[in-house]
Amino acid sequence: MTVFAYRAADRRGETIDGVMEAADARAVAERLQRDAYFPIRIAPQGQPRPLLGLAWPDLGRGRVASRDLVSFTQQLATLVEAGLPLDRALAIQVELAPTARLRTILGDVLRSVQGGSSLADALGKHHPRPFSRLYINMVRVAASPGSSRSRRSSTTRSSPRSSTRCCSPASAPPRWSSSWPS
Repeated sequence: MTVFAYRAADRRGETIDGVMEAADARAVAERLQRDAYFPIRIAPQGQPRPLLGLAWPDLGRGRVASRDLVSFTQQLATLVEAGLPLDRALAIQVELAPTARLRTILGDVLRSVQGGSSLADALGKHHPRPFSRLYINMVRVAASPGSSRSRRSSTTRSSPRSSTRCCSPASAPPRWSSSWPS
């Protein structure tokens, strides 16, 4: 078995750090979830260190690695789905950012969101790197009132005997109401 270092958040958004012995990272994640924690980072403990324990400082220049962007996206989604407010979830991500460059970008995104911008608009300030137009627009669609996530929670089904339709023109978003069949 391998020893893994982990960072996880509870339902209140407080983070904990710890170590756990398990067969693999998936087993650590399952155990944390069973204990009502949301895994943020899991890595084998004792990974190779840089030569003589020294490393070049990351001064925040350069590109954000795609694996870091994927990790940020997955972790942010997990925290938001767990019920954390967006600004708290972003603050946790700022703390956990693996590079100074990503930490700086996420700090700016957090300040914009706290200032009243939508997440998509805050990410758009950093277009094209690291957030592409596709990434920004996917965030915008996911946050829109007509997204499948919000439709699933608000759609009601009508019974066959009911004369009202579940998707009446009155319930359609305004931008679609003119083309809605009568």
